[in-house]
Amino acid sequence: MKNAGVLLFAREPARFYFHAAITCVRFRGKTKTHIIDRKDFSEDIITNVDNAMKWLKTYIPLRYEIGGGKLQREEIPELPYDALREALLNSVIHRDYFEKGAVTMVEFYDDRVHILNPDGLVKGILPEEFGMTSISRNPFLQGLFHRADLVERIGSGIGRMRDEMKTAGLSEPEFNWNGFFRITFKRSEKRGLEIAVTDGTVSDIDLRISELIENGEIVRRPDVERLLQLSYASAQRHLANLVERELILFEGAPKTGKYVLTRKGEKFLASLKKKGDHR
Repeated sequence: MKNAGVLLFAREPARFYFHAAITCVRFRGKTKTHIIDRKDFSEDIITNVDNAMKWLKTYIPLRYEIGGGKLQREEIPELPYDALREALLNSVIHRDYFEKGAVTMVEFYDDRVHILNPDGLVKGILPEEFGMTSISRNPFLQGLFHRADLVERIGSGIGRMRDEMKTAGLSEPEFNWNGFFRITFKRSEKRGLEIAVTDGTVSDIDLRISELIENGEIVRRPDVERLLQLSYASAQRHLANLVERELILFEGAPKTGKYVLTRKGEKFLASLKKKGDHR
C-alpha cells in the first residue's frame, strides 16, 4: 500500500524508485542506430502516462477524412490512441517495481512502436492463458486505477488493445515476454497525410504550425514555443520536418528573417480547405 502511494502521489517517485520513470525514444529508421529525440518522464505514474501519450502524439501522423455530410474533417491517427494508452497503463500497473536498473520504455521506429517493461509474464500465468487470465503483480495499485476510472474492467486491457487495432484495420499488437515484456504496434505502410501534395510524415502539430505561419502568427522558432507550448528542441524538430518536406522555408538573415510557406505548403493548406476543412 505504501509503495503504491509513493508511485501515485509522490511529487517525484523516481527519488524512491528510479525505475518508475518512462523513457520515450524516437529512432530514425528501423534500428537503434540513430536517436532523433529522447524524453525522460519521472513524475507520478499517472502524469508519466499522460506525458508519454503527449510525446507519442507529436510523432503519430494523422489522416484526414471528410465525408458523410460533415463539414468538419475527421482526424484519424495512424495508431489508435486508446490502444497505446491502454498499453502504457498496462505497463505501469503490472511492471515489477522491485526489478531495478531498467525503466518502462517507449521506442518509436519508422515501422513500429515498442512499449517495454523489464520483466516477463506474471508468475502463475501460462503463455497459452495470456489475455484470458488476469493476475496482477500489484493488485492494490491496479485496484486504485480501477476505482479512479483510469482503467475499465480489470483483466480486459489486452482485449481492448486488440479490438482497437482491429477496428482501425491494423495488425493486432504483438506480445513478447522473453526477458522483457514487450508490446509491439506495427505502423501502417501508408503513413502520413493522405493528400497528394505531401510526400512524407506531417503530424498534427506540424499542420498547426503551417497554419500559424500562413496567418502570420509564427515567424520564428520562439513563436512556435510560445503559441504551442513546446520546448526549444520540439519546436526546432517540427520546423525542421516542415522544411525537409518543403512545406516551409526560412527567408532572410538568421536574426531578422522569418518562416514562410512554400508554394507546396500553400497548395497543401489550400487542398485541405477545398476538401471542406471549415474550422
